[in-house]
Amino acid sequence: KNADVIDSVMWRSTLDSRTSNICQSLDGKVWKVTDPHPTPPAHPNCRSFLVPVVKGSTAQQTRKLTRPAVADGKAKRVRNATYGEWLGKQTRGFQEQVLGIRRTEIFREGNLKFDRFFTKDGKALTIKQLEQKL
Repeated sequence: KNADVIDSVMWRSTLDSRTSNICQSLDGKVWKVTDPHPTPPAHPNCRSFLVPVVKGSTAQQTRKLTRPAVADGKAKRVRNATYGEWLGKQTRGFQEQVLGIRRTEIFREGNLKFDRFFTKDGKALTIKQLEQKL
């Protein structure tokens, strides 16, 4: 109904340790409104949402909208970061809580982008699969 002002939508996920793999993998992705795209809820108790991308604006401008984030017991509002970017700024202990020890090691090495930790349908790759991508 708003095709005159909105041409795309962006997936935004809650930034905390309870965010599901599918929502971690979709966070920050953008689709044209006219193209097939997933819509929340992605699963029971999903806390993700779609944000309209206004015509003439960029995905980067849309990402500047704030949203809640909780890490190491501290709540704050975050802007301009995908789940993977935000996770990269958290403590090692928090990253291990979310990813596990070996996945955190792979993540912190920086040789594999966070979106490559998942299959196309948002399932987490096994450690063996991740190591094969290195």
